[in-house]
Amino acid sequence: GEKEMWAKKANIKKKKAYVAKGIVLTVSGVVRDVQATPVSSVEIWSVKKDAKIATTDAKGMYSAVVNDDDVIVFKKSGYADVNVGVEGQTDISVRLDYSSK
Repeated sequence: GEKEMWAKKANIKKKKAYVAKGIVLTVSGVVRDVQATPVSSVEIWSVKKDAKIATTDAKGMYSAVVNDDDVIVFKKSGYADVNVGVEGQTDISVRLDYSSK
């Protein structure tokens, strides 16, 4: 009914959905915590591959090969997971929040 119509209208205003180009890219970046301190040993997972594709080093840096339309997940015990759509980007740096668990 009305709610669905509203939802459809709301979706139109969002930025255009990323159109997959079917290419493979190298994504790199730095993972930091809320104090902007680099976080080491963060696992980077590919949602498409359902596999770990990288781990951050002592400086919080990582590099991974992904599909342009993949979603990568940054995981580390004690922090909340962060999911990021690659959407053709090659530089993805994130900030991890402490987990509320």
